[in-house]
Amino acid sequence: VSALETLRSFHPPTSTSTDAPSLSSSNVLQSSTSHRVQQITSSLEFSVDKFATNIHALNALKDGADRVAGEVLAISAEALEERERAGRRRDGDEGEEKEEVGMRDVLRGLSRVVDR
Repeated sequence: VSALETLRSFHPPTSTSTDAPSLSSSNVLQSSTSHRVQQITSSLEFSVDKFATNIHALNALKDGADRVAGEVLAISAEALEERERAGRRRDGDEGEEKEEVGMRDVLRGLSRVVDR
């Protein structure tokens, strides 16, 4: 039994005039279209809910990853600062400010060494 025959069995033709075949096929088309729209509508709500749930889960995951990344960066910055302080203490320069050496000074010093 085909789907079309099943649909026709729900809506048997009511008249036997020449318009009956077109009226019957119109009723079948309307019925099958209505049934298909109901199927799509019933599954659409579930699909939209599932989509919204997944979007929420992705947003929560992103927020968690941002929080962890911020903590890692803070710990890394603190470790680098401690390393720099330890290096300055080791070199004995912690309290002193170094004078910036420019490129011209470096080249002048190198030229004196090379000339000798």
